[in-house]
Order: sequence, then structure tokens, then C-alpha cells
Amino acid sequence: MSTDIDRDIKYLKNAISLHQGDTGEDVHGLPNNGEAGFMPWDLYVNNLNLFQTRKSLDANTDVFSLSPGFYCGSGLTNVPPEANAASEATIDVTVYGSVRKKIVYTECAINRTWIKLIHVPSAPADLTKNVDWVESSTVVTLFDGSLSDVSTTQTVKESFGHFQQLKIDYATSIGQRYSCFIPAATGKYTLSGFNVADGLDYMTFVNCDLTILSSTSFNLTDQFAFNIKNSDSSISASSTFKIVLKKIYGTR
Repeated sequence: MSTDIDRDIKYLKNAISLHQGDTGEDVHGLPNNGEAGFMPWDLYVNNLNLFQTRKSLDANTDVFSLSPGFYCGSGLTNVPPEANAASEATIDVTVYGSVRKKIVYTECAINRTWIKLIHVPSAPADLTKNVDWVESSTVVTLFDGSLSDVSTTQTVKESFGHFQQLKIDYATSIGQRYSCFIPAATGKYTLSGFNVADGLDYMTFVNCDLTILSSTSFNLTDQFAFNIKNSDSSISASSTFKIVLKKIYGTR
């Protein structure tokens, strides 16, 4: 009897060792040539098809009609109104509660994403039962540095045209910090700051123009600062007070 038990234990230990290593740490790799790995071969193949290669959709395919899965295509229907339907997109469809759907639509060229929930498929126009396309907010850092020099052209990491607006973080050369939003379009935008002297005897104001030159470039121009004295309201130029650009974020 003990011989049989010893033999069975030896067999089990050997089987475990072959599967995941002698110490239980050396997990073996992927299935190979039909041989089992950490998952059955057919499951491995199915997962490759599911996650490695998206199904390409024909033009005019209704994204609301898609079964759960991962897709790609262009020229589709029922896409987000703000999306460029002619641009290539990926579509992720999952089902919850048996028939309810969550659809994630991403316009690939600009990495812009919308999400739609269909709680009750029979009532697509009823917003109490379904949620229309909602854009997923994205913030991208386009510039990160410390810039006060004028007329030095800077290049950003991604086209301004990919964003709805720009968030600008800037400071004065003596430390005050400001933020503002401007359109993501070519044009000239004024950045302003001020400082009250410790003795309250004067105030310093500074202006600088941030100019969007093209879809991917900008510069600072017209740094100008002046002091206003409290005693007689006289105005004098200040050469040391400047605007310092810190960051530009694109938001969509």
C-alpha cells in the first residue's frame, strides 16, 4: 500500500514539475504547435484573433448593430456627430445585462474617443434609458519648459488642430503663477500679470503675446512691463519683469 502511495506522489510531483517548474516559479510559455501551454491551444488561437487582429468593417456599417467584439473601419454610420466619419476608427463593443451595450469609438488619427451606452435597445431616442455619445476628455502636454525669450519659434508635440482648446500655464519672473484657456487656432493671445511691491509704493504690470504661428509652432513676442508709483501715479518702464511660459496643454 505504501509503495502505491509513494509511486502516486512521485507521479504527481513530476507532473507538477513539468507544468510549472520544480519550485513552482518557472511557469512555461505559450502553446506551441498544438501543444498545451498555460491555456488550451484553441483558446490561445481565439484570443489571438480577438485581441491581435480587429475585424475590418465595411462602409455604412451601423455601429449600434455590432455584436460584442473589437472592430476597425471608416465611413460607418451612427458614429459620434463630432467625429470625422471618413477617418479610420476603432470600435470596442461589450454587452452587459444580457442586451445592453457599451460602445467605445476612437478616431485613430487624433486619438479622440467617445463612449455610448445603450441601456434599452428598444428605446434609442429615450435619454432616460440610453446615453448619447459622450466624449472622453483627453489632456496632452504640448510644451513643458521655461520660455521668456521673444521671437524664438517653438515646435509642439502634436498639432494644435487636434484639440478644442489650449490651457496655458505661465508665471512672472518673480514668481506669480497664472493659468488661462485660449482657442486652439492660429492667432495672437495676450498673457498678463502684475505685482504689488512689498512697500505698496508701486505696482508692476507685464504683458506678453503668445502667437500661434501654425498647427505645430508658436512663439512669444512683445514682452513689455511698466511700473505705476502710488505716490504720483507716474509710469516708468521695467526691464526686469517678464512673462515666463511654463506649459501648454491641449484639451479635447
